[in-house]
Amino acid sequence: MVIPIKNYIELGAKILQHGIKENSRVGPTLALHNQMLSFDLTAGFPLMTTKHVGPKSIITETLWYLKGTTSIEYLEENKVFVWSKFADKNKDIGKTYSYQFRNFYGVDQVKDTIYRLTKDDDKQYTDRRAIINLYNVGELNEMSIPPCIGLLQFNVYWDQDGQKYLDATIYQRSADFCLGVPYDIAEMALLTSIIAGYTDAIPKNLTFFYSNIHIYECHIETLKEQLKNKPLELPKLEIDIPRLKSLEPEDLTPDLFTIIGVQKDRKKYYFELL
Repeated sequence: MVIPIKNYIELGAKILQHGIKENSRVGPTLALHNQMLSFDLTAGFPLMTTKHVGPKSIITETLWYLKGTTSIEYLEENKVFVWSKFADKNKDIGKTYSYQFRNFYGVDQVKDTIYRLTKDDDKQYTDRRAIINLYNVGELNEMSIPPCIGLLQFNVYWDQDGQKYLDATIYQRSADFCLGVPYDIAEMALLTSIIAGYTDAIPKNLTFFYSNIHIYECHIETLKEQLKNKPLELPKLEIDIPRLKSLEPEDLTPDLFTIIGVQKDRKKYYFELL
């Protein structure tokens, strides 16, 4: 039996025990390079169960990615303020995450990915170029902060009964284990499920490759307490697929998504945003 989120707990313990001491731009860390986490999305929605992670924030930020905007107004209107410290007085964050999803030198990468994952359905071919590149080197100077998630790749496959599945691979250049990673996991699971909805597939394997995954020194003691918690059963994600497919990605609304079985008694551990 696979214990949900056990791999996250094991990786946290591994970083604490074997992490390399590194001085970063915003403070000292314990870090490991070239690590991996993988989740079977048919087993449940990988929302952290050893602490509270808000489903509303997950949905809001994921939908913001799809809007193709440089503004954080949508986030703040929905009471998500994690990006506010990076925005200017006009609530503009520059050509980072959301903008690059929909406008990588003029290319709408979301629609291009959906097209590549559906164009050969009759032949059951997989296009290995269904890639979303967020780390646009040519526009880094126009971003208030560059994306930590650098690249997403999607692959489809069919089982012997003709059922179509979608796998997602996420390459992350930098990963804040305590604060960012739990949200990244859930948001990329939601995004994969959205792409699967548009492409008539079942979301299956979600895999993260971390070039540098780290624990900030000031987070260590709080993380040790969190990792003692027993992981619980994962919640389930439900999506109104017919309504989703009738809308453009930038027009998706939170009411399309329901996360069932969220553990409401999980402690809210505080990790400072550095």
